[in-house]
Order: sequence, then structure tokens, then C-alpha cells
Amino acid sequence: MKAFNVVFKNTAFLFSADVISRLLSFSLFLVIARTLGKTGLGDYSFIFAFTGLFWVFNDLGISTLFVREAAKDLKKADYLFKNVLSIKILLVTLVALATIIGANFTSVSANLALPIYVVALAVFFQSFKDLSFSVFQAHQRMLFVGIARSLEMLLLVVLGILALLAGYGLLGLAFAFLISYFLIFVLSAFAVRKLITIRFGFDFDFQKKFVKSSMPFWFTGLFIAIYFRIDTVMIAFFRGSAETGLYNASYRLLDALYFVPAAVINAIFPAMSRLYVENKAVLRSLYRKFFYYLLAIALPMGVGVTLLAERLILFIYGSEFSGSNIALQVLIWALVAVFLSSITGHLLNAVHKQLLFTLTTAFAAALNIGLNLFFIPYWGYMGAAASTLITELVVLLGLLYFARKNSYSFNIFKLLLKPLAATVVMSLVILLTLQLHVLIILPVAAITYFAALFLIKGIENEEVILIKSYLKQFI
Repeated sequence: MKAFNVVFKNTAFLFSADVISRLLSFSLFLVIARTLGKTGLGDYSFIFAFTGLFWVFNDLGISTLFVREAAKDLKKADYLFKNVLSIKILLVTLVALATIIGANFTSVSANLALPIYVVALAVFFQSFKDLSFSVFQAHQRMLFVGIARSLEMLLLVVLGILALLAGYGLLGLAFAFLISYFLIFVLSAFAVRKLITIRFGFDFDFQKKFVKSSMPFWFTGLFIAIYFRIDTVMIAFFRGSAETGLYNASYRLLDALYFVPAAVINAIFPAMSRLYVENKAVLRSLYRKFFYYLLAIALPMGVGVTLLAERLILFIYGSEFSGSNIALQVLIWALVAVFLSSITGHLLNAVHKQLLFTLTTAFAAALNIGLNLFFIPYWGYMGAAASTLITELVVLLGLLYFARKNSYSFNIFKLLLKPLAATVVMSLVILLTLQLHVLIILPVAAITYFAALFLIKGIENEEVILIKSYLKQFI
């Protein structure tokens, strides 16, 4: 199946690049934790959670709509891009100013305000870089995107570590983000010219209709940002920087694993958008196949992290962050739900049912805020972890229901059987090797799981052939 081969290839590119990027990103996060301690880590997490609440206004969903519409007809890409670029200029400028004003009119301390200003400027360049990436995504050419993201993260890690070692603290880190985002923005601007003409367009009637059509995508992003970031902000206000640091020590471990569904979504969304027009039967097959892949990765990940949470926290962060392991054991299952809800939500986007995705996330955002208001004052970061898990389970169940109502359903329990059997085997191996170092347990557990999955034919011959052909490019 040609569509599957293209998606698999693009997923492989993004997966490889994101592995590198996430490892680099987490190494920087670990240096921050070790250098600044849990209070400094809490302040760092607050800066990006605070600015993140404004970031969702710099796009209004137009990038997602651009990818969907351009992927369906690449001849329209130039016209779409020039009008989207003009909208972006206005939005990003307003959001950068709003972030700065927001920091001045809240109780943000003086030592955090200046880093927030710098990060707001960094996001200005990041937004245009991401728009360039959307062009490559629409053309299903993800190799450049993968390379650019890896290079950006390498620059950020090098500059960030140098800033920390030189004693510049959070402000130095903020400038590291600004410089790395700016350099990759320049690189992307040059590269994207091979696919599209960069110029401004001012078809106001079209832009008005386009923004109106993009609003469900934007509201989805807004509500997701709220229930992803509001917990960090609320912990900071209710319980202080130390608990914010403990919570984000666990949260960031999971964020480092989010590259898996992110790579799949970025690769599969243009194909799903095109197949909705060309062949709905193939679209159903593609959705089912990649849902299975994500399930087969998420389930053992959830069980493995649950069994090894305390060992992981102590090994990675040290004894200062003891206590984060319980939050990690809760949050990992929220991530399992995210793996499956991400692909289902973007399926709804691709088949022009984005409003259903929006309504689900709107309910989830309201639920999450309510749960946090109740749980955090009493149970702190553990209450936030519980709120996140409940929210993500509600999102998953809601999206699966809507997918089924629109004839995109299958027997999930049947899909679960083989990954579950392989996970049981993996769990036994983990329990039998608990006396070993965690760096030995993890690869042994992973090899055991995939070997068991292969033996019970949980990995089909088609996937094996594609994996071999991909690996040959690098051997």
C-alpha cells in the first residue's frame, strides 16, 4: 500500500530525529535539575507553562488547516501560504506583546519576568519556523523537518549548558532558546523556498473564511494547552516552586516520550487528509494499523515505568526528587491515553469532524481546571497527577466514541491481546531482574517485549520488510 509506505517512511524519519531531539532536550532538563535544584526547576517550568498559555493564540489553528488543505491539492499551496503568512505576522506580534504585558500585570516575580520577555521573543521566530515545517509536512517531505529539529535541539542544549555553567541561570537559558530558534528560523526560510514562493498575500475575504474554518483547530489547541499547562501554573501559585519542580520532574520524563505519537501524527495527518477524499477504505485501514502501533508501544511503556518509577527518579534526578515516583506512576497512564487519543483526534480533523475534537477538549479543559482546584490545595502535585489522568481518560473515551459514530471503529480488545501477552512476559522479566541496574533492566525488558511480540506474530511481515528496507539506508 503506497500510502502506508510513505507514512511509514516519514514516521521513521521523524521518529529517528525525535529520539535524538528528546534525548538532547532531556539532557538539558537534567542539567537544569541538577544545577538549579527543585526550586530552580520549578521556576523554569513555570516560565514555559506561563508563556505556553499565550502561545496558543499565535496560530488560531491555521497551520493545521493549511496542512490539511494543501495536502489535498498541492497546486493551492502557494496561494494558501502567502495568505497564511500575512495572518501569522499579525498574530505572533500581538501574542508576543500580550505575553510581556501579562507578565507585568500578574504576580510574576522580577527574576522571572525578564526570562519570560526573552522567551516571548523566541516564540516569535519559532512560530514562523513551524509554518515552514507545515509546508514540508503538507508535501510529506519530513526528512528536512527531522534534521532541522535535531539541529535546533543540539544548539539549544550546547548554548543552555554553557549558560548554566557560566552562572547566567534562567535568563541565560532564555537567550539560548532565542538564539537557537532564530538560527533554525533562518535555515527553514531558505529551505522552504524550494517548495513554495515566500511572499505576502492579502485576500481578505479568503483570509476571513480561512480563519473562521480554522477556529475549531485553534480551540482544540487552546483547550489542550490549558489542561496540559494549567496544572503547573496552579501548583506554583497554590504550593510553590518546590512542588512545581517535583511534579515537573515526572512530567518531563513523560514529555520526553511524547515524541512517539508526535512523529506518527505529523507523518500520518497529511495522508489521512488526502485519503479522506481519495479512498476512505484505505483511510480506515491506515488509522487501525497506526492505532495498533501506538497501543503496542504505549502499553509496555506504561507497565514498565510503573514497575521502575522509583528507580528511574532516583537514578535520573537524585534523592532530592524522591516522592516524584508516585506522580510518575500515575502520569504514565495519562500518557498511554494520550498516545491513543492523539491519532483518533487527528483522524476527526482529517475527516472534517474537527468540531467533535474541539468539544471533547473543551469539556476536558473545564474538567481538568475543576479537578485541579479541588485536588491541588489538598494534595499538591499528587492531586495534579490524578487530575491529569482522569482528564486524559475522558478525552480518549470521548474521541473513540465519536470515531465510532463516524464509522471509524474496530475491536480494540482484539488489538490489545497480543501486546498484552507480550507485556506480561516483559513484566515477569522486570520482576526477576529488579536487583540489576536500571540501565540493564530497561534494554532487557524492551528486547524481551519485542521478541515476544514478534514470536506471537504481533509484528506482521509487512512491517518487518519495511523496517529492514529503512535500516538498509543507514548501513
